[in-house]
Amino acid sequence: MISKNDITIIIPFLRSNPDRFLNLKYLLDCLVKDSFNIILVEQRYSQFSIEGYIKKFYPSVKYIECNENLSLINKSKLVNIGVANSSTKYIWQLDADVILPFDQILSLLPDDVDVAKPFDMVIKLNSENY
Repeated sequence: MISKNDITIIIPFLRSNPDRFLNLKYLLDCLVKDSFNIILVEQRYSQFSIEGYIKKFYPSVKYIECNENLSLINKSKLVNIGVANSSTKYIWQLDADVILPFDQILSLLPDDVDVAKPFDMVIKLNSENY
């Protein structure tokens, strides 16, 4: 089984609305509790930044700011910045609104492959799916 110490979770983030920030806080609560290495790369395009909040409430999270004058996220650039700042054997990229049973997925990942896709199915939740 792959150790959590060998993984860096990279979260590219653009604060496009207040709900996205709430999702991020919940995700970080889950990941920090599970002792993952985390790099949060924020694309900042306005005067608002979450840097102070992250440093105060999530001191174990490595925060990196990327100044882009775009209102749409440049996810590839943010992930590449995170990868460049990681020193672990494995990278796990997550969006700020992805909540998964991380330990369960980790226990199922093979450790003899270059790329693993632990989740490649999306289920859109609506009133018909409940």
